[in-house]
Amino acid sequence: MKYFTLPLLFLSLNFTVHAQSLQPSVIALSGGFSSLQNGSSMSWTVGEPVIHTLPGANFTLTQGFQQPLLEVTTSYYDPAFNYNFLAFPNPLQFELRLETDYPEDLRYFLYDVSGNVLRTHKFKQEETLDLRTFPAGVYVLKVMTLEKTIRSILIEKF
Repeated sequence: MKYFTLPLLFLSLNFTVHAQSLQPSVIALSGGFSSLQNGSSMSWTVGEPVIHTLPGANFTLTQGFQQPLLEVTTSYYDPAFNYNFLAFPNPLQFELRLETDYPEDLRYFLYDVSGNVLRTHKFKQEETLDLRTFPAGVYVLKVMTLEKTIRSILIEKF
């Protein structure tokens, strides 16, 4: 009899266990959501009496339960850089080719996913990175002018 008790216990737990949800939620006394025809909307909850929002030139810092959807990107593109820039092929097996019509020197930095700089070099308009000796994985390529970053790209090597 005792041999059947333990499996029956595990089977009964199997039907009653639920996983947690990763969706943001709040338990509040009251709240609501309203939207207008011009696309504006407002949502609110009761229970957060002191909430502060700090707007800046390129950011907005908020606090509280109701946060905007966080969007994570895997690359960076400087819209003020008015020149063509190509990094291909991606994914790659052996070599990565960089091409641009920017007339001055650029510098690239190749990082592993831990943030370690694996390679850095200055180039002008064309460059070929030989990655044959690198293990398969994901790398970050950051390309800069003298003043600022113009591109940041995830590179996949297979």
